[in-house]
Order: sequence, then structure tokens, then C-alpha cells
Amino acid sequence: MIIHSIVPQDIIFSQQKQEDWGAEYIPFKGGLLEVTRTANNKYVINRIHSTCLDTYLDPRFQPGRIIDKF
Repeated sequence: MIIHSIVPQDIIFSQQKQEDWGAEYIPFKGGLLEVTRTANNKYVINRIHSTCLDTYLDPRFQPGRIIDKF
């Protein structure tokens, strides 16, 4: 991959560290959920990590949904 940009590559390829914004990973049957903990010990789903396409269509794992840790 070639990127032609005036922006330094350190900025383009830098990634925010997990601990900077409190992301946690919860394993489940279909893969991993990337979540952040709320004040009342619940979790907000940020991202789904799964190879099963049906998982992305399941409304239980919709990003933004508030869940209990299972």
C-alpha cells in the first residue's frame, strides 16, 4: 500500500490505546464484544469482533446497546 500524503505517517498509523478510553473485551459464543463500562456496572457495546456474519445481524449485539456482563 502506498499513501501519498503531507500528513506524517506517525499520525496516520497511530492507534488509540485501549486503556486510554477504557475499552474492555467480553468473549461470547460468536466472538468478542468491545465494550466500555458505565457508572452503574453495565456495559455499552462499541464494536463486534466476529467471523460469523449472523452475529452482526443479531440485535442483541448492536453497537450502542447497554448490556450486563454475561
